[in-house]
Amino acid sequence: MDFYLNLHPRKFEILCRQLLKKMNVEIDQKIGLQYVGDGGVDGFGYIKSSELKTDRIAIQGKIWDPSNKVSSPEIDKFRGAMDKYNAEYGVFITTSSFTRAAIDSSRAGTKMITLIDGKQLLDLIIKYKVFVHKALIIEDFYK
Repeated sequence: MDFYLNLHPRKFEILCRQLLKKMNVEIDQKIGLQYVGDGGVDGFGYIKSSELKTDRIAIQGKIWDPSNKVSSPEIDKFRGAMDKYNAEYGVFITTSSFTRAAIDSSRAGTKMITLIDGKQLLDLIIKYKVFVHKALIIEDFYK
């Protein structure tokens, strides 16, 4: 089920942006869409948090081998990129998982970062039907 481990990083970034789009984030058509020199974010968007307020969300997507966990320096680098774009929130998506220090770092400071690990990612891809289509499977009834 870890199909995304074989994706090109650019396609993984597209997957991450598409997931957040399905989760009602309006994806900015300029910020973070470049594959090289993206300013430390892989996407950027806007979401209405109330009738009178729209929040800016920075997106980071990283393909990591599941045997290695994302550590706090990666979270801190992303927070710096969030500051560059005045994002109120961040979403860091990985194919792996996060160290305890990374989780703590994501909750520190004034800007929260939501962490989505490989298992959660798969669940969300299915829930929001991101590049997912129904398949007809006919069982071999002669067995």
